[in-house]
Amino acid sequence: MDVNEKIVEQYIKLVKKWFYMTDVVFKVENGWSNFDLLAYDHKENVFYDIEVKYRSAYKLPKKESKSHEKLIEQLVRPERQKALLEIIGSDKNIKKMLITTKSCLGEDGFNQNYITAKLQERGYCCEILYFDDIIQQLCDVVPVKGRHNTEVTQVIRLLKKMPINKDSRKKTAKKQRK
Repeated sequence: MDVNEKIVEQYIKLVKKWFYMTDVVFKVENGWSNFDLLAYDHKENVFYDIEVKYRSAYKLPKKESKSHEKLIEQLVRPERQKALLEIIGSDKNIKKMLITTKSCLGEDGFNQNYITAKLQERGYCCEILYFDDIIQQLCDVVPVKGRHNTEVTQVIRLLKKMPINKDSRKKTAKKQRK
């Protein structure tokens, strides 16, 4: 699991309080693939097939493109659906969840609307969440002192203890440019 998936794992565990599995491998035509996370919301009786997409410089264009289709195909490829049904045992109450950044999809809503509409055309319900929001929610539930001992929560606690402010960030950025 990469660090982005670990952040989402902690969000699912501490904020959502869902049951989950990580890095679930399945066979595809030319090798192997995986679910980043599978989660179950026991209060709503909904299963989530969660795909985490974060690349610092990656942005989807603001018009229909091959990048959109590639992402959508990844979420609905037949091997993925077959593996999902084998694990869950039913195709009822399953939602796709894409977790990315606002800068990746853009803030005008085009990409979010396009992806969810294309998935709905294929019979899938999709929620899109943003790291921009879930990291803040995760920070809100992780206390400075506590028993959460993952790398992610330890970093959050450390950052909460540090006197970081905008002025010190500006000074650091200036030094780095020199």
